[in-house]
Amino acid sequence: MTKTIKKEKWISWNPIDNFSYEYSIDSIIDDVDSFRITLTDIKDKTNKIQIIFDDSIYSYRSTDESYRRNTIKFMEEEVDCSKGLFFKVIENSEYLAWLVRESGEVVKVDIESNSLIHFVFVDSESFLDVVANYEPRIERI
Repeated sequence: MTKTIKKEKWISWNPIDNFSYEYSIDSIIDDVDSFRITLTDIKDKTNKIQIIFDDSIYSYRSTDESYRRNTIKFMEEEVDCSKGLFFKVIENSEYLAWLVRESGEVVKVDIESNSLIHFVFVDSESFLDVVANYEPRIERI
């Protein structure tokens, strides 16, 4: 039996005006108050932003780019990176499929109702995947 795996569909996510093309992830803070990602513009170290998820998120993973070779190949072939390196996976998210399996299908209803959002933040050294059911707020630091 052959199993067909559908390709993910990624779209650019540019949450603020004058968005830099490339940021480095400085810190990831997951505490009782929020989930926060602090980023610095690669070309202008004074340009820093924080992506803040005020409520809880479903899941996140941070992976060194060395271990995402298939994702990098997929991006080179399928993803428009001309608008930056922050994305939403809007179709066939493998990460969301994994969450369904791992949760014993508890989150399946949320996925089927399209209430979950899979964000991908790419910097020069890593990938950060975040799953939430709302858009975060952005602050310039």
